[in-house]
Amino acid sequence: MSGLSSAARAALQALSSHAVIVAAWRKAGGDAEAARRLTLAQVTGLRAILANDEAWQHLLRAFARKELDNWVAGDWPGGFDELLLCAPLCKLVSFECARCIIGSRQGNSSCAHPSSLFGRVGELLRAGDRASLEAHLNFIAAMLAPDSQLRWDTTRLEIV
Repeated sequence: MSGLSSAARAALQALSSHAVIVAAWRKAGGDAEAARRLTLAQVTGLRAILANDEAWQHLLRAFARKELDNWVAGDWPGGFDELLLCAPLCKLVSFECARCIIGSRQGNSSCAHPSSLFGRVGELLRAGDRASLEAHLNFIAAMLAPDSQLRWDTTRLEIV
């Protein structure tokens, strides 16, 4: 992150690495509420990156590294995978998507699927569509709201 402005570095640091977010989840009790809350914190961290032009460019470069390495979420800020956002939820359910508060409301689909709620983040990054990504984060936040019963339609790519 050398060569970046202090504002860009701060924005990038708002998103936790895989190791940090999983450790925070465990420290917070490793329960469903901690997973939901920390996943929402990751979404907030991504919002901070989108709000800074320099951090946005860094994110696009980090995401491009995914083409060389399918699992670069643990490499943040050097690499980025959209599953970094939902890592606490994945750990909570041991990657059994049908048990997840998100997976169970998107037809039991894995968040690794491009048309899933979190998979869509990767598709929007691949397209470099910052405005649509900002809007999509609103969908994610709505689905992560306490007691939300909203569902993600993987065909229409919208909340139903």
